[in-house]
Amino acid sequence: MRGISTAVMLKQFCKKLLFLGVPQDKANEIGIFPPYSTSKFLARNVLELVACVMPKEDWAILSAQPSQQDPEVLKALFARVEHNAMKEMLAFEARAEDNPNDNKSGGRKLEPDVTGLGKRVNVYKKWIKDRLLLDTKDASMIPLQARSAVLVQPPVGTPPGNHSVARMFAARKKKEATLQAQEDTSKAASELENSPEVTADIREEHCL
Repeated sequence: MRGISTAVMLKQFCKKLLFLGVPQDKANEIGIFPPYSTSKFLARNVLELVACVMPKEDWAILSAQPSQQDPEVLKALFARVEHNAMKEMLAFEARAEDNPNDNKSGGRKLEPDVTGLGKRVNVYKKWIKDRLLLDTKDASMIPLQARSAVLVQPPVGTPPGNHSVARMFAARKKKEATLQAQEDTSKAASELENSPEVTADIREEHCL
């Protein structure tokens, strides 16, 4: 499966009528055949990414009866979907499109082949899992969603009113530090007031 581009995979799946009548939100349930069956989860990851970036009009063309499909329209569609899938993956990874070889990519250029793209989708899903503290063993079962949407969601278990567990503990620590400072100040004032020097000064004032 290595080296097979997303566009080629879509063309082969379409040729075998695997998209026929399949709803867009059920893309990851499409049957997988050789050579993709050796790494089904990677192919499914790419299919999910494809469904995520495709407008409804394009999906309607892809899942239509062969008699209703124009080969030239399909060819352009496959190329367009591959480009959009790559662009969306860059957005998921928070990488600049004009600098695809930054540190976040580990120095590897993002290629459109199914193996590489499928692995990147899996890494992104694991990031969602860790970010939101999801109690899910299989990260591949986590639905794809925009990075911006993930960032605004509080992790699982975050008390209401707190955007993150870390912020909650930081606020609690700050409150405890303030209370401790107040207590220390009060204690120091009390000790000063009851010190022999202060007591002697007070007696002297009364005597005067």
